[in-house]
Amino acid sequence: MKKYSEEFVEYVTKDLLGYHAEVVARRMFGGYGLYHQGVMFALIVNNELYFKADVEAAGYFQTFGSEPFTYEGKGKLVKLSYWTVVPDVLEDSTELKKWMDMACAAAVKAKQKAKAKSAKQPKTKPPKAKSAKSR
Repeated sequence: MKKYSEEFVEYVTKDLLGYHAEVVARRMFGGYGLYHQGVMFALIVNNELYFKADVEAAGYFQTFGSEPFTYEGKGKLVKLSYWTVVPDVLEDSTELKKWMDMACAAAVKAKQKAKAKSAKQPKTKPPKAKSAKSR
């Protein structure tokens, strides 16, 4: 069963968010990832829109009654740093733009942090495989 409707994805990307910036939707894990300038800043799962959040954005989103995206994995509840975009925000273009800007900023920071972390990882070569002759 799909966890989204094509109509909802189009409504979000074209009518709601497309008004503010170019948004590209890509299918993933039964839903969609939403990208702006190559950075994923939002999810659509079960016809619900979620925005990426850092600590500051999460605190702000929470004041509107937003909740984090969660799912059950390996018998545990997993919480991601994506928060629901509540109906009041969906209906307020100015507030929606603010949320989108915060989500994009959080996504860029997370991407930069991940890039810096991978750059610090030592580049090790895998051990050479022993040939049958050397055994």
